[in-house]
Amino acid sequence: MRSRKVFLYVLLMALALLACKKSDEAGAEGSPPVAIAFDPEAVLQSSGEVDVELKLAGDKATLRAGDANFDLELKGTQVTLSQEGNTVYKLTREADRIKIRLPDGTVTHKLKFKKDDRLELEEESGKRLHLSKPKDYGYKVYDGSENELIAVKQKEKRVEAKRKSGEEVWRIEGVGPKAASILGYEELKPELRAALMYMLHRRPA
Repeated sequence: MRSRKVFLYVLLMALALLACKKSDEAGAEGSPPVAIAFDPEAVLQSSGEVDVELKLAGDKATLRAGDANFDLELKGTQVTLSQEGNTVYKLTREADRIKIRLPDGTVTHKLKFKKDDRLELEEESGKRLHLSKPKDYGYKVYDGSENELIAVKQKEKRVEAKRKSGEEVWRIEGVGPKAASILGYEELKPELRAALMYMLHRRPA
């Protein structure tokens, strides 16, 4: 009887240790994202290597990208990015992509919504520039050759971007990791990254 009790005690301890190990592993990978409700008057500001700030006002927003200022306006499935009253780009949301156009209608880039919740940025020529793939409760951002650039993870209500070394590159609050991953698209101008993030935040894939 005593040996049976000892066996059960050892078994319970082993199970407890296994549960702790699983918990530690999950913590290392990240935590499930916390749902972030859209706030029509939020300020989405990043800090670090990516310096952008979006001040939302309903379907409009002011955007600061570095030292440059822009305006954003959402109408249906289109976002217009303008500067000093002049249209600079138009972003159009379609069923499986977002197209970036110049004022004359020329398409410069496409953000495609792929299987398994992935994002893929292409030039109009079809050349792939960036990928965002879901990983460890967040997203990893790659260049066109699938070299990892950063890992984007949600920590409570903020999103942090880090390199493989663990160095933090930037952080932002008010958006989820999928939309925020676009800030890691180095091949795009900062104002286009912010506009794409805004579009995906307002019209999720």
